[in-house]
Amino acid sequence: MLDFGDGAGDSSRVGSGSPLDCQWLWWEKLTGASREALYAGNAKLRQHPIWADRPYSVFLHSPADIHRTIVYIEGNPAKDGLPAQVWDSVKEYDGWPHGG
Repeated sequence: MLDFGDGAGDSSRVGSGSPLDCQWLWWEKLTGASREALYAGNAKLRQHPIWADRPYSVFLHSPADIHRTIVYIEGNPAKDGLPAQVWDSVKEYDGWPHGG
């Protein structure tokens, strides 16, 4: 279980208490706690970064955006010579919100 503490953490990005500041604080606590939990289980991981320095959000505004992203994600394993990944929990995109 990840411990996010009591909210008294120090952050160079937190200043005015705005919603964006709260998101940065949440991101830093999530990544810090999960990084330490992973490192505790495998010291070799300390040589490799676990998280990006900032959260990365992409908004998909249309079914075409979603289809393009699905093709990109599904192609990632092949770029590294790996087989396609198939997961029972992943369902084919049905065109939502326009067709689903």
